[in-house]
Amino acid sequence: MIEEIRFTATEVNCYVEDDVTIIGIGDDAVSPDHFIILSRFDEEDEDIDNSIGLMTHLSDIEAINSLEKIILERKEIIFALKNNMIITIYLDIEDNHFVQLNDYLQQILQGSSIKLIEK
Repeated sequence: MIEEIRFTATEVNCYVEDDVTIIGIGDDAVSPDHFIILSRFDEEDEDIDNSIGLMTHLSDIEAINSLEKIILERKEIIFALKNNMIITIYLDIEDNHFVQLNDYLQQILQGSSIKLIEK
């Protein structure tokens, strides 16, 4: 059975901190009720997929090697997880934030087995 989470995001924050590339997507800049954080921290001798973490508003911990694919469209992003969970986020963001989101997704997923499908 596929479980699905849906929400609308008005905030996207992409940055690098202490060699960790981070994308935060949420419904509020300060106190989001719904959010997702995608991050990548490369370690020596570690599989790239194990360097990519995913955290949501439903968990206090980051899951690694949990993503199968990401589908990116101008008005939504869909995260398909290996455990049959789908996270659909409707994007109500400025064009420059969408461009930055696309750029950071490519940086995080580079060299991994996670598919990025751009429509």
